[in-house]
Amino acid sequence: FQDTRHIDRQRNEPWLVAFELERGVSLLDTGGDWPVRVGGGMVLNSGSRSQSKKWSRAIYRQYQGVEGIYYPSSLTNASCVALYERARSALPAAPVYNRPLRSRHLFALLTQLADRLNFTMS
Repeated sequence: FQDTRHIDRQRNEPWLVAFELERGVSLLDTGGDWPVRVGGGMVLNSGSRSQSKKWSRAIYRQYQGVEGIYYPSSLTNASCVALYERARSALPAAPVYNRPLRSRHLFALLTQLADRLNFTMS
């Protein structure tokens, strides 16, 4: 939705899914000064996706005990997590919340979010 600044509740049938991990996972924090210390910069978290993917592949190879990345959102600076398949055993059998974005139960929440971010919604 970030590229178009539009929340399309129908296209590609997006869902909102929430889950609680079964155990702690080892995450690499790519915020703060870590990117600079390893020869990069904050562009790692806010640059092109192709560059971020290259960094992620390198992190995956170099840090074999890391199960995912903890990073600041390039859109809102909120904390985000991306898990590698190494964290599979931490995933629960079922989510705690699972609804399609087109659900009437999510309409008010998505409307508020779209308004706050100055996005449109359909």
